[in-house]
Amino acid sequence: MKFSIIFLVTLFALVFAQGGNQWSKEDREIFDLNLAVQKDLNPDNSKPVSFYQWLDTERKASVDEVTKSYRKLSRQLHPDKNRKVPGATDRFTRLGLVYKILINKDLRKRYDFYLKNGFPREGENGEFVFKRFKPGVGFALFVLYFLIGLGSYVVKYLNAKKIKSTIERVEREVRKEASRKNGVRLPATTDVIVDGRQYCYYNTGEIHLVDTDNNIEHPISSQGVEMPGIKDSLWVTLPVALFNLVKPKSAAEKAEEAKIQQEKEAKEEREKPKPKAATKVGGRRRK
Repeated sequence: MKFSIIFLVTLFALVFAQGGNQWSKEDREIFDLNLAVQKDLNPDNSKPVSFYQWLDTERKASVDEVTKSYRKLSRQLHPDKNRKVPGATDRFTRLGLVYKILINKDLRKRYDFYLKNGFPREGENGEFVFKRFKPGVGFALFVLYFLIGLGSYVVKYLNAKKIKSTIERVEREVRKEASRKNGVRLPATTDVIVDGRQYCYYNTGEIHLVDTDNNIEHPISSQGVEMPGIKDSLWVTLPVALFNLVKPKSAAEKAEEAKIQQEKEAKEEREKPKPKAATKVGGRRRK
């Protein structure tokens, strides 16, 4: 139980925490360059373009292969050949930065990591942050419903387990005390006292709790204690209760409710105190 609470608290702390991310200088340079490349080559954000795709090379390409692809593309994008193309110089500069990242073992490893696991987005203040899940009202209600259902189930389960454990202990004590008083051959019934209460042990194995005030016996058995299941939790009982509340009642159900109401009113009428008959008040006549 304690572990479950700690796990849930830790889980929700991770889900809802809004702490900032601490990026290195190299990370930020990769993020900025990737963002600039996407704005240039993928303006409608329909399909992200990786550095490898821009250079028309494979992710497993060697440094020599990357260099070959870079030189080929740099000749095509050189500003001298694209004087009338807007942003040609900036694009050529970005190509050089991409090349430097892909031929550097550490920087390329960093870029490949984010390419595989996702790049953070640019926040409102210019910081790069991973897109966090923002729970809405519906999600919050669902989580609340789940936690309340879980709590109710755990409480019911622990109570049933405690009751069953108590009855099992009493059964052991009663059998032990009956054997101590009578030995191996037990009579039909044996009265024993356990925890200050009187029990009657039958040689058939049944154990009854004796109500000495009313002289009534109540059979007890640990086997009769039902452990709650999922159907007994609020996850099931609450939707069923709400459904029954809004479900239109059938004619038979209405007739049964009317019958119960009539019986209740008749019982209340019978239990009303009757007024006492009036008596004459006066002194006794003298003889």
